[in-house]
Amino acid sequence: MRAAVLCTGMFLAVLTGFVYSSEEGGEWTEVVRFIEWDLEKDPLQVKTDSEAGSEDVISVMFYLAEEMDIYNYESIGYFTITFDDPLPELFVSDCDAEFEEESSAVLSERDKTWTFSKSRTDLTIQCNGEKVANINFGIDKECWAMWSQDVAKIWFWAGGDSDDDTATDGYKKPDDQEWTDVEKFIEWDLEEDSLQVKTDSEAGSAEIMTIMFYTAEHEDRSDFASIGYVSVKFSDVLEYHVHHCTNDDYDYEEFQNAPPHEPNKIWTISKSSTDLSIDCNGVRVLDLNFASAVGSKCSDKWSQDVAKMWFWMEDDSEQDTASDAYRKLQKIEGEGGDEGDDCEKTRTCYSDAKSLVAFLVPVSLLTHLF
Repeated sequence: MRAAVLCTGMFLAVLTGFVYSSEEGGEWTEVVRFIEWDLEKDPLQVKTDSEAGSEDVISVMFYLAEEMDIYNYESIGYFTITFDDPLPELFVSDCDAEFEEESSAVLSERDKTWTFSKSRTDLTIQCNGEKVANINFGIDKECWAMWSQDVAKIWFWAGGDSDDDTATDGYKKPDDQEWTDVEKFIEWDLEEDSLQVKTDSEAGSAEIMTIMFYTAEHEDRSDFASIGYVSVKFSDVLEYHVHHCTNDDYDYEEFQNAPPHEPNKIWTISKSSTDLSIDCNGVRVLDLNFASAVGSKCSDKWSQDVAKMWFWMEDDSEQDTASDAYRKLQKIEGEGGDEGDDCEKTRTCYSDAKSLVAFLVPVSLLTHLF
């Protein structure tokens, strides 16, 4: 029996590897809303190469450990450094702050490494190893009330306004060798790789999954007019909205087929130049043909190739609060020559595989018994 089970297991592993392997599905990547950072312990270093007068901005938010709202800029506070002409300008929320006059030479350099250090009483800023500002919290009552608190996490501001971080090229701790990029987009060829998103939101929670899709040349993450977005609202009855397609307004509507009731869900979003489909836990809940959609701009917008995406983090009613993690699911071509024969609809391929598995396991057991 051991040999039979082993043989069957090897066959199933090969089979599952063809339909959906860990390599093809990939590891889950967490949807990051905060960057964990103990600023009192580890100074933050930021790398920039912005020119004077570019109006680029370093914009960093600081939060308490218990803060869950990424847009609550009053958790602790934030600072901005704006690349004005001739020298950068400093702003620290609730505090009086400016760069020291004698620091103009180093601030005039283009390539800069900024180091931000904080204690309970002070925030110190260095530029290329030279101190350029020191903010004492005790001078102002409001400044002390906010900034004397311990920082537990940070975020580079992306709120779709003039304070969006456009200058930061990388960040790290002083002892680290490698810089970490500030991710402004997630590179994603949706025509090649279906997107899987994991959620555990309950129906009626009013949480929302919102994913923006962009063309390769699109650079403004806050502009949802590039291609559009897909949104799922966890109302009492789950609803969806496909921007430009569902309707010309922003109304949600019920899925063509009801998603499964269990709270733990894996959503699979697949796209071609003509169609968009959504599966939930293996159930096809939406088939959308762009040419026949209600929205007047659906075909023009969604026939474009998706090159990157983003989980919507703007402080509005569409803010993504439901997405926990994401990964790729490669579309697997079948043996037929027509596009319709491809395993592009992963639900069908997976369903066929499960049927074969259901047949093979009893056969292997019978082989052992007889």
